[in-house]
Amino acid sequence: MGPDAETVRLMRQEHQQLLDRALAVRSEISRMVVSGDSVRTWGLVALLQELRGGLSDHMSREERVLFWLAELWLSRVDRKRVSFDLSQMGGRSNSSLKRSLSP
Repeated sequence: MGPDAETVRLMRQEHQQLLDRALAVRSEISRMVVSGDSVRTWGLVALLQELRGGLSDHMSREERVLFWLAELWLSRVDRKRVSFDLSQMGGRSNSSLKRSLSP
């Protein structure tokens, strides 16, 4: 992949950063529940805005870079196989995220 490998490596690092942001949201919600604080929501709002911005940026980058690389490097058969595998993973990836965010 050459120089594209660095871009992909950086996007993988973003996955951990996004997970950390999601965990921060969970932590803030837990704090609010434990303290009975439903009034001071600015912390939660700020965390959600950071998470949304990070997800939006990351998804846009993945669409521009990874899909382009897949078109460039994968054969038609490989692209169909990846597409099928991703469609099968849909439900599992959601449950994996739910497990990682569960208290």
